[in-house]
Amino acid sequence: MFDFNWSLNTGKIGEHITECYLEKCGNIDYVDDVRDNAFYRFSDVDYIAHIKTGFLFIEVKTDTQLQRTGNIVYETSTSGNIGCFKKTMANYIFYVVLAIKTLYILDMEKLNAYVTLFCKRKKTCRCGDAAECYLIPISKLKDTPVIRKE
Repeated sequence: MFDFNWSLNTGKIGEHITECYLEKCGNIDYVDDVRDNAFYRFSDVDYIAHIKTGFLFIEVKTDTQLQRTGNIVYETSTSGNIGCFKKTMANYIFYVVLAIKTLYILDMEKLNAYVTLFCKRKKTCRCGDAAECYLIPISKLKDTPVIRKE
């Protein structure tokens, strides 16, 4: 059974890990936390990192299953709405895997191209509300420019 409060608290842990990571990045001038801004919440963007050449839009996803399944969940729809991975304006998704204390940085432009080329069958997942998604084996992404492990 889906527990919204547990999910919300789990997400906050991933956001805290992301904030700590961003604070240590030498190429970032400062970070705007836009989680409470309605426009950015709708656009699935949590943070805007200001760098010398512009901005990086970042969304955070916290995963509690990857260590067991080996899959990144690329959500295409949830409860009849467009899923985060399909609609986000983020340049990067910071994919935090709590159980193995790992941060993966997903380049969304490259990930979307990968999904278009290689992902053909959607599955219905139990990840919160009824969601359709692609389950992408992390082993297939590790040697591509789609993902970086921190």
